[in-house]
Amino acid sequence: MSVYIRAHPLLGMALALAALVVLMGMLSLYGRRRPLDPELSRKLFHAGGGLVALAFPLLFADAWPVLALAALTGAGLHALKRVRALWDGPGAVLYAVGRSSHGELYFPLSVALLFLLARGDALSYEVPLLILTLADPVAALVGAGYGRVRYPTVDGRGHKSVEGSLAFFVAALLGAQALLMCAGAGGLASLLVATGVALAATLAEALAWRGLDNLSVPLAAYLALELLPAAGASGLVALLALAALSVVALARASTGSASTGSAGFQPAPVATTAFAAVDPSAPGRIPASRRRSPVQNQGT
Repeated sequence: MSVYIRAHPLLGMALALAALVVLMGMLSLYGRRRPLDPELSRKLFHAGGGLVALAFPLLFADAWPVLALAALTGAGLHALKRVRALWDGPGAVLYAVGRSSHGELYFPLSVALLFLLARGDALSYEVPLLILTLADPVAALVGAGYGRVRYPTVDGRGHKSVEGSLAFFVAALLGAQALLMCAGAGGLASLLVATGVALAATLAEALAWRGLDNLSVPLAAYLALELLPAAGASGLVALLALAALSVVALARASTGSASTGSAGFQPAPVATTAFAAVDPSAPGRIPASRRRSPVQNQGT
């Protein structure tokens, strides 16, 4: 089946687009019957779209179908964003969140860039994309539901949480190590590479804003995956040093924002966010008209 589809790329494109349309339709219909938290709805589409894109090495032998899909998907989502009449329907899946983000445009761009950079190497494509697909939503939901220690985004217009960033690192490490082991790379060497890849992706996510992590995370993971095997332990040490410097810089920025009266490292609203995301009757649920994510951790 896969061989047949690879020989007929238009069929593969049709299947991928149909999967995305069905995913958005299902989330939209479910949201009408049982309202979802906007952040959860957006992250479910993010994860589902990423899973579809992970199948591209099986569907396409050449890059042009992936480039065409990225262009079509980006244009379609941008149009959906512009037509406000659709925000109560399919548009609500992505655009009911109370924050500004261009992540839905960066995502297909990153998929296209990864496919080009990988040059047929499935592992180089799938490790960064799996991190983006799974670690980013996990971090966002953990940050929104359990984030207590916050730090400001680089642009100063939002906050992320330490808990969300830690969740991102753990999910990225597990995902990278699982794929490396499936590819036959085991032992301490693969664990060091997976740790470095996860650390690079976590740093890229922590420093991104307004959905830019959908582009910076997979590119950082790709570069780490390409460079670390040759650099060895010294490369990982360099990444650890960079991580330490980034933590110090974020802590100083947070202290500065706190001294000017804005939120820095301080408790964030937690309470019932995680339960309200799936249960509209949960206490403390924010009305749809005023719903915002309490912690902008890993905005898609």
